[in-house]
Amino acid sequence: MTMKTEPGLTAFFSNVQTYAMMTEQEKKIADHSWVEYAPHPYQWMGDCKGQSHGLGLVSQGKEKSTEDLGPYDGNDIKRYPMVWVNPVTGERAFMVHGICVRRAFVRSSEEEEPTIIDDVAEIRAWLKPIQERVLKPEYIMLPKVEEGDIIMWANYQMFHTAVDYPDQWGARTMHQANIGASSGPVGPVAIPGVA
Repeated sequence: MTMKTEPGLTAFFSNVQTYAMMTEQEKKIADHSWVEYAPHPYQWMGDCKGQSHGLGLVSQGKEKSTEDLGPYDGNDIKRYPMVWVNPVTGERAFMVHGICVRRAFVRSSEEEEPTIIDDVAEIRAWLKPIQERVLKPEYIMLPKVEEGDIIMWANYQMFHTAVDYPDQWGARTMHQANIGASSGPVGPVAIPGVA
């Protein structure tokens, strides 16, 4: 699970491909389940150590408590389906951002009451073998960029992560622009409480 690369690049992989690599039972669960992100998720996980491959966090119990995050509106807490369906192509992508998930609601049918998992170590342990399947050199895109280049990707279907950049080389400068979606992601089935 290693590959040589220049420092400071951004690695990309397809979560459509991740979904395709899942077992039928994993797909059945993912298609009917959803996650809840922590309020202010990047502050919540700010003291956590990332996995060496750039996907997910090491479970060390360093997440901040919700009380330490400052004020937030409970209506702003994001709940997303585990699987996002492209409204144009119908492709399904397994889009669980493991670094942000605070709670998972797991079920294998619409009729089933979800099991609520609020142990982040347990959630990460379930995600890890699914998401790491795609972390092979043949599935990773590492575009070389020069000043002035623009990289565009489908943020509802791909993940990206920065490759380490040595501190002694100075700052790694990259500008990011986002085009906000007019609607949130939609899963294969309706998620209770999510419009």
